[in-house]
Amino acid sequence: LVGGSPLDLETLSKAVFAPGQMPWLLSWADTRSGIPAVTLNEFWLPGSLSSSGVKIRPAFTRAGELRIQEFLQELSLAFKDSPEFVAKRKSFESWYQAERVNVWYTFASTFSEGDSLLVSEQLWREMVRRVNKDNSPYYTLIGRLRSEFEAVPQAQLPGWLLFARDFSAFRRDAQSSGPLSRATTVV
Repeated sequence: LVGGSPLDLETLSKAVFAPGQMPWLLSWADTRSGIPAVTLNEFWLPGSLSSSGVKIRPAFTRAGELRIQEFLQELSLAFKDSPEFVAKRKSFESWYQAERVNVWYTFASTFSEGDSLLVSEQLWREMVRRVNKDNSPYYTLIGRLRSEFEAVPQAQLPGWLLFARDFSAFRRDAQSSGPLSRATTVV
């Protein structure tokens, strides 16, 4: 972006300083290759190629967030950290983080719908074997939530994401001590 033609910078200025929160950045991040959407299949039917149900668009993944931050840094250089751009960026980042948390909350809230992907007895039997293992859909989701939001300061996270951060330690402690140490599997 730096060193582009005046026409490019003018076009970019119109997009960046238009009213609103620069929602086009989300579409831009979605189209970058190599960042897949997050689907229920990823947790309930690992390795399957199809996807159905609620999805998290690539822009709201940690990889998407990093791409957006890289682009914002390029924009920052192009606009020479002008006060107008700094304010616009700060406003976008605040809006984006709130949206990102809301999108993941919606996904987690509807996560149990993934059991509808288990359309055969064989799939249900396989799931029963995984239900209290590390590769359980729920444990995998909690791990994904932890990794998606690990860079966010604790004070900025809602309680349900704080729980995801601490869950693995809680589970490990429960399995390694006391009467629960013998109850490591359900089936």
